[in-house]
This record gives sequence, structure tokens and C-alpha cells, in this order.
Amino acid sequence: MERASGEAHAFPSPARSVDVEGQEAPLEVALLVNAFKDLLARLPPRPVTVTGRSWTTEQKVLALTGRLLRGPLNLVDLILDCEDRLEAVVTFVALLELLRQGRVAVRQKESFGDIVVQWKHQ
Repeated sequence: MERASGEAHAFPSPARSVDVEGQEAPLEVALLVNAFKDLLARLPPRPVTVTGRSWTTEQKVLALTGRLLRGPLNLVDLILDCEDRLEAVVTFVALLELLRQGRVAVRQKESFGDIVVQWKHQ
């Protein structure tokens, strides 16, 4: 999008809906990504360290699965609970992976309302 706005002859690809099994309506991935970008701006950058904690997507998928099995989560709380931006990005990618697999549902009852992530009972 940044490139498209800076170059007169470049056009962004159109937003696409992703049909996720059991989802009430097609999920606008662009809207979810925009919500994430807004949250990411609230997290402080990680201080420069020689060794730091890192996470893999697989580790975050397992951690997120454990949390969601205990009950629904507010997306804002989930991201703001992260220690830094790197953890927030890996957490968001793990959420997208669970969504792609059809294991979670993401719902928003009203515009500008809470975005709730919940485990899908299968």
C-alpha cells in the first residue's frame, strides 16, 4: 500500500475476503491486518540486547491454543499482553495460521467493537 501511494503507476491488489469454515461472514483480512497495525503501534520496540527471547510460530500456535481452550480472548488484550513488537507479530501470525486451519473464529459484533477470538468447537 505504501508503494502504491508513492508511485503514480502502481496499484495495490484489491482487498480479498477469506472464507473460513464456520465463520459467520467472509473475513476481510485487510481489516484484521489494519487492526493489528494499530495495536502494534501501541507496543514499545524491544531494547537492543545481545541475547533476547524469541518465539517460533509453532510455539505461539501451541500457546494460543492453550489460552483459547480456556475461553475467548479479546484481540486487543492478546496483542497488548505481548512483551514487544516481535512477540506481537509472531502471535498475530500464529492467530492467522489457526484461522487458516479453521480452528478459531474471529468475530466483531459491531463496527469499532471488540474483536473476539474464540476456539471453534468441533
